[in-house]
Amino acid sequence: MKKLFITAAFFLLAGYWLGGIVQASAPLPGGPDDPVVTKSYVDKVLSGGQGDIIEQIGYLQQQVSSLEAKVAELKQKVRIRIVLTLGSKTAYLDSQSKEMRVAPITKDGRTMLPFRFVGEALGAEVLWLPEENSVAYRLKGKEIKLKIDSTKGWVDGQPIKLDVPPVLLQGSTMVPVRIISEHLGAVVNWNDALQQITIIPEI
Repeated sequence: MKKLFITAAFFLLAGYWLGGIVQASAPLPGGPDDPVVTKSYVDKVLSGGQGDIIEQIGYLQQQVSSLEAKVAELKQKVRIRIVLTLGSKTAYLDSQSKEMRVAPITKDGRTMLPFRFVGEALGAEVLWLPEENSVAYRLKGKEIKLKIDSTKGWVDGQPIKLDVPPVLLQGSTMVPVRIISEHLGAVVNWNDALQQITIIPEI
């Protein structure tokens, strides 16, 4: 009887000791390792993760906006160089060649350029006004009107006087290069050795 009592006590102590180990290693209620968690705990975890994602999206949107602003700035700084040569119908917009209807000429000691070609290369709208025998150039709110065979012209409605009048040559209006440099807001360079005119648009 005494032996049976000792055996029962041994198993009882062993069970108590093993139970303590199991309880010590069990996850805390509501903890991340707890297999049974409450809805509030799940909502809290999800809302925390969502906050991080929203913060990252906001940061990325700021980066995209910054890049878009830099691209717009670079576009403003990149300017196409327009190169024309006296007596040649081939012009160049940077390295791309373009054929014109007529070649640049000289008249009364002035270099004359095809107005429509240069205007459109600069991104302007160029109009022929047959009722007025005139051409008009419109870009960025500016309007230039020139009358064929007349030294009178208008810039935004204000009269100007030309050194030589625009002329029609094979259906194209030719204007003095001074119009390009003084009134179209472009830089014009002359290469005497190559007989070339380089036009660089304003920024």
